[in-house]
Amino acid sequence: MHLTHPLELFPERSVTLLLFNGVQNAAALRKKAMEGSIEGALINPAMVSGRFPVLRAAARTIGLLGYGRLRTNCYTLCQKFGALVLV
Repeated sequence: MHLTHPLELFPERSVTLLLFNGVQNAAALRKKAMEGSIEGALINPAMVSGRFPVLRAAARTIGLLGYGRLRTNCYTLCQKFGALVLV
């Protein structure tokens, strides 16, 4: 699956969702994401009820970054949305 969705509140930004099956190096990918080597999000699809929570988490994160109010990494911000989002 490949889906690119523009963010209504931030028309210059869009979110691209890619679904990969049979990922066997999730631990290595998570480590790279925590190091900042991956710019984007790693999401366990079993934890997400649909694309809306992911889009909402992305929009909120972009908004907080734009206002300079993001004080923690997005992991703690987006836990309640069922997604691990790293920026």
